Amino acid sequence: MTPMNAETKSPDSTPAAKPRLVIIPAKKRANLAPPAPTPFSSLKLIGIIIGGSVLAVGLVLSLHYALTFEVKTKVVLDDEFKDRVRECADFAFRPPHKWRIDDRTVPYTYYVNGVKESGFSPLLIFTSVSAPGTLASFLDEHRKRITFEEPSAKFISEEDDVIDGCTTKRIEYDCEYKETETSEVIHMRTLQFIVKDPSFPVFYKITCHSKLETYASHVPVFEASAHSFRRIELKARIKYLPPEKK
Repeated sequence: MTPMNAETKSPDSTPAAKPRLVIIPAKKRANLAPPAPTPFSSLKLIGIIIGGSVLAVGLVLSLHYALTFEVKTKVVLDDEFKDRVRECADFAFRPPHKWRIDDRTVPYTYYVNGVKESGFSPLLIFTSVSAPGTLASFLDEHRKRITFEEPSAKFISEEDDVIDGCTTKRIEYDCEYKETETSEVIHMRTLQFIVKDPSFPVFYKITCHSKLETYASHVPVFEASAHSFRRIELKARIKYLPPEKK
């Protein structure tokens, strides 16, 4: 006899399966886990800040030097000068702004004095020379004359140029200068343009003197004034023109 409070079991009933706990090894868990975020290094942050600062400073300095260079190289020339006293004056030029012209010391030679500097002030000299021959032969003799008159002269450069449509040589040389026997030696640099007149046996010399230490600052002024040079046709020279080819 079955007790009343006894639990009856169905013949078909089976005990419920318990959930199975799956344990994943630590190595596999590490592979399955998403990668941990890489911490942002403070050294990287400092590097980025320094790099950005360097780039910013470089940009500012580049703009500063570009603008400063543009301002420094801007050259102002005065109105054109032509000797109206001597009728055989055969050229004209524009002197640098506020430079003083001495046109009386040597006939047909014009000294243009720059702003006063200690020891030696910048100087431009415009003159013409009557001489036969080619530009190459004249330049060769000219270099020999410079070396003879100033043994300390050392030629630095020689380049081709064009002034007033004429074939021109541009030369540079260094030398030593003393105002008196007891004065201090001054190191000079000279820029010179030798211009060959294509129609007459005439050469024009444009000579630019300056102290070596300030030479670079004067070069734009020298070049601008030299390239303002232009020849003036003289009636007295017309008879020397070669006959026209038929």
